[in-house]
Parts: sequence; structure tokens; C-alpha cells
Amino acid sequence: LLGNIHKTFFIAETEGGAFFIDQHAAHERVMYEKLMNQFMKKEIVVQRLLQPEIMELNASEKAIFHENQEMMLELGFEMEPFQGHTVVIKSVPLVLGRLQVKELVQTILGLAQKNKLREVQEEIITRMACRAAVMAGDSVTLVQMEGILLELGKTEHPFTCPHGRPTIIKTSVEELEKKFKRK
Repeated sequence: LLGNIHKTFFIAETEGGAFFIDQHAAHERVMYEKLMNQFMKKEIVVQRLLQPEIMELNASEKAIFHENQEMMLELGFEMEPFQGHTVVIKSVPLVLGRLQVKELVQTILGLAQKNKLREVQEEIITRMACRAAVMAGDSVTLVQMEGILLELGKTEHPFTCPHGRPTIIKTSVEELEKKFKRK
């Protein structure tokens, strides 16, 4: 690895050219496959919150929560009714930390309004992976990027993120020479 370009891409030089790596797409693929594997095995690793999150739901979200409380638990969200339209979030998938927990729960409940939660589980896991991944513009060290690339190499589909965007683009020396009008 040579380094970070514009806090979005990393470049790795090879004899025949260069690889441009989208740090978000690569990390998103890694996180997606980890989460999906954990979900399929019913072993999502959770983190209990030291201080539970209290979240107000509207009437329809509350009904959806009650219908899907077991599925939310399978996704790693331990939630309990509190008072009225309020729920307490006690644990979240470990990969999320405390990042945007309420917003993600609201997104999940919103998806469940239109469909059965089981029908959109892949979309939910994709969104969870996206939120857990480093973002374009985040500072990532060479050591962190090397770790992401090692994990990416172990995934089933390393060349695209779950949304279908490329994680890595290879450019040959010949292509670079043409673009710089050297040939």
C-alpha cells in the first residue's frame, strides 16, 4: 500500500500497474459478510449498552416493534417496552458500537412497515454493514487499511460492496501512460 488518496481511496502499486481501493466499499463488504454469517448462524455478536438508549416510537412503529421483537433480537437489538410508546434498547450488534443506534432502529422499523421484517433481512444487514464501515473521507491508517484488505481477501465476493459498487479497480501501466499521453 502506498497510502490514502483524498481520504477515500487507497492505492497499492504493483509491477504491472496500480490498484485503487475504495476504503468504504471494501470495509462494507467485510462487515456485510461478517454480519450475514453471524445472522445465518444465529450468532450475532452483541454489545450490551452501559447506558441503555431510550427511544420514543409512534403508534405504528410500536405495533411493528411488538410484531417483530424476536426478529430484532436475532439482528442483535435487545429492546423492551418501557412506558407508553417508549422502548429501551439494551444491546446492539457489536460492529455498530453506539453509532446511530436510534436512527438504524427507526430505519429497520420503517422497512418493516412496508414488508415483513424477514423479507427485508438482507437489506437490513446491508444497511447495518454500511453504517458500521469506515466512511469515505474518514482517516484510515495504513495498518487499518491492510487489516481491511486482509479481511476482504477472505470474503466470498471481494470485488464489490453489497450494493454492487467496485471495491478495487486495477489500472495497468499502459492505461496510465495513455491517460498521461505518454504513449
